[in-house]
Amino acid sequence: MPFERQAYDHVISALSLHHILRDTKRELYAKIHAALRPGGKYIEGDSVVPADMESQFLDEYYEEAATVPPAPEGHYHIDIPFSIATQRSLLLEAGFKDFELVWQKDSTAVWNIAVYVVTKRATMNQSSRPTPAGADSAYRRSLYRGFWVLMVDLSRVVVSPTRRCGSAFPLGCDTKSCQ
Repeated sequence: MPFERQAYDHVISALSLHHILRDTKRELYAKIHAALRPGGKYIEGDSVVPADMESQFLDEYYEEAATVPPAPEGHYHIDIPFSIATQRSLLLEAGFKDFELVWQKDSTAVWNIAVYVVTKRATMNQSSRPTPAGADSAYRRSLYRGFWVLMVDLSRVVVSPTRRCGSAFPLGCDTKSCQ
């Protein structure tokens, strides 16, 4: 889906991009960056894993992908969560700045949820505009408050992994071993 350039002040993604591999995710982040107006924010709340678990999830994915026949519709539901460090790196590579971890459910959990925000660089004219004292933090609090509530409510449902039988293809798996 093409995104209109500099059309949005904010883009929000909730619990969806952990199904996308690194290169595809980097390309998507670049499209989101291009779609934001200067100074715009991208807010993502998604599944993350500790850095030491990231390679294990990728290895499991590639092992499964090598043995699973093509899906009838060309897609499987796969979980490929990355660490917060990888997410930060991918977003900064796409041109964003000021990565901020806003909320994290449990930094010690294998399967975790985090909310982070990045900003598209403002133009010189925008960055030179005076901001009333406290306006940015009040704005951020009001914007993120609703998103935190959404993430907390959703985390009650998705905190435990959807992975069954150790499969990298947990949903849509119709083999007896996954039941």
